Amino acid sequence: MKSYDELAVGKKNRGISLIWVAPIVAILITAGMIWKNYVDAGTRITIVIENGDGIREGKTPIMYKGIKVGVVEDISIKEDDVSKIELVAMIEKRASEGVAREGNKFWKVEPKVSITEVSGLGTIISGVYISVMPAANNRNDLYNLPFQDYFVALDSAPVDVFNPGLSVIVNTVDKGDIAIGAPVLYNKQAIGKVEDKRLSDDKKSIDLYLRIESEYMDLVHKNSFFYKANALNMQASLSAFKIEMGSFASFIAGGIVLHNSEVSLSSPSAVENGRYHLYHNYEQTMQNKDDVILTMEGHNKLEPGITKIFYKGVEAGLVKNLQHDPIKEQTIVTIKLYNDFRALANESAYFWVVSPHLGFDNIGGLDAVLTGNYISFVTKDTDATVKKNFVLHDKKPSKDGFHLNLVSDEIKNIKEGTGLFYHGVEIGQVVAYSINKDKKSFTIDVTVSPKYKELINASSLFYQQKGIEVKAGMSGFDLRTGGLESILRGGLAVETPDFRASKSFKNAYKLYDDYAQLQDDKYLSEEGVYITLIADNMGSLKEGSPIYYKQIKVGKILSYQWDSKLKKVFLKGFVAKEYASEVQNNSLFYIASGIDAKFGFDGLEINTESLETVLTGGVAFYTPISQDGKTVRNNEQFKLYPTKSKAMSKYVDIVVHSTDSHGLVAGNLVM
Repeated sequence: MKSYDELAVGKKNRGISLIWVAPIVAILITAGMIWKNYVDAGTRITIVIENGDGIREGKTPIMYKGIKVGVVEDISIKEDDVSKIELVAMIEKRASEGVAREGNKFWKVEPKVSITEVSGLGTIISGVYISVMPAANNRNDLYNLPFQDYFVALDSAPVDVFNPGLSVIVNTVDKGDIAIGAPVLYNKQAIGKVEDKRLSDDKKSIDLYLRIESEYMDLVHKNSFFYKANALNMQASLSAFKIEMGSFASFIAGGIVLHNSEVSLSSPSAVENGRYHLYHNYEQTMQNKDDVILTMEGHNKLEPGITKIFYKGVEAGLVKNLQHDPIKEQTIVTIKLYNDFRALANESAYFWVVSPHLGFDNIGGLDAVLTGNYISFVTKDTDATVKKNFVLHDKKPSKDGFHLNLVSDEIKNIKEGTGLFYHGVEIGQVVAYSINKDKKSFTIDVTVSPKYKELINASSLFYQQKGIEVKAGMSGFDLRTGGLESILRGGLAVETPDFRASKSFKNAYKLYDDYAQLQDDKYLSEEGVYITLIADNMGSLKEGSPIYYKQIKVGKILSYQWDSKLKKVFLKGFVAKEYASEVQNNSLFYIASGIDAKFGFDGLEINTESLETVLTGGVAFYTPISQDGKTVRNNEQFKLYPTKSKAMSKYVDIVVHSTDSHGLVAGNLVM
């Protein structure tokens, strides 16, 4: 048997007991894990944000371009600013060298649905996350940046440093209603958006910060224009009705349009943070910076910002402001002309107000019915010196040409601008009219276009053209019409019966009330004889009643007058030149109205001159053949018999029978 000492030595020689193996292995594994965690551990950084809505400890990821690079470990309120939240995030080892660098930007991504933007919809399912954007695109450049573990998050996504675009500042006084995120448009294509807006340094206007995408940077030039997008544009005329609507975003949140003129495109490219003015609309972008001042008598219906300026029918500007002086009875109209038209407002320019009217002499007149008054201007010399102050007239300028004067007892519908027509062609216009010294007549100043001067001479006759003139009688039906304009508005017309007459204008021409009066005057202007007829009563006679000789119309009654002393009617008549010799001192005049019937033992005798006298009345005369008969002079008096039989009762008809009529002819005297 072994002793105790031998047993003790045996035990000592066996080595370490197996009982210690498990703890040792556990320690080694733990140490390995600790070492691995130490080796693989990332970097902790602190991120300060405005609010922690949706962020969860241990769950909210840190993302870069859709890849998880870390996680939020702790959330706490910032000690020195309780309005903010501090996040402690663990950045993975593989990403920590790039994420924890100076200049990197962090922001919270959450669902966002607004008028101008829809983003972060994926977070509705995955939850809110923190996104990071590095300060450099190249890895070496990024790793060379200083290490940083404390960051302040942005309120929104920053500009992509890999695609920065162009930043410009647009200043406006009254367009603060444009929302952040509103689109920037070029030819209706979105090329950027409004990133921010702030009060300007002067605290009187607003600066809008625009970000133009890099692919559109070349569209912005030093002389480019920006104006507010019209969400709704309506145009109406007599022929059409048109509505144009911009994008829904610009309709609700507003928008900004970039515009380039030819001058803009030739200017240098825009610089970063270049400053521009925001115009109210497209029209303002074309307006010249100079104000043009118009002074007018009285007041007219002009609207600032609405009333337009036209140059020969082309839109050329807009009324900017009105200021009325009640003492001087004047209105100062400030207008803005477009750049292309500013040089035309020169020393030869003439401005006038166009009021709504339905006419055919101005195509814009029809638009004025809907849009109201507008201002038009012209210039005779496009190279004249530019001018700022003008008189605003209430009528359009008179046309160049030759002036002539017309005299009339009545103006009726004649006014400035009334046309003068020759066979339907407008050859002139009424420039002005004035009352004469006799206070009973008017002188009308008419301008005739130079190319139509040869149509006017000393024989010309002028009359008021009433559009439609109807003359009906037993002798016929006469309908005369002028052009369409004269039918609606009236006008003046001219006839020139003798182009061989003197080419010089008369000092003044008589203006006849209508064409019929002109014809009467032409008839009376011919040589003839004037007679006076004395009757007991007028019967059916009136001014214009015809005078007949052998049933031929040779003259007419011009006027009549009652003599209260003699109790007689005195009628003034006229017989044309070719028949004047038939009126002799022994002529017998009688009323040829109706039917003169005579009934006796020898039968029934009916006498009429014409169907016209049967219905409307007239005068006829008979001149017996006599050696003593003499042609009368003007205004010789004759008795006017009521009937032919009364007139012929002075003579007795006899019948002579003869077996031989040799040498006898009608008209031989009976001795």
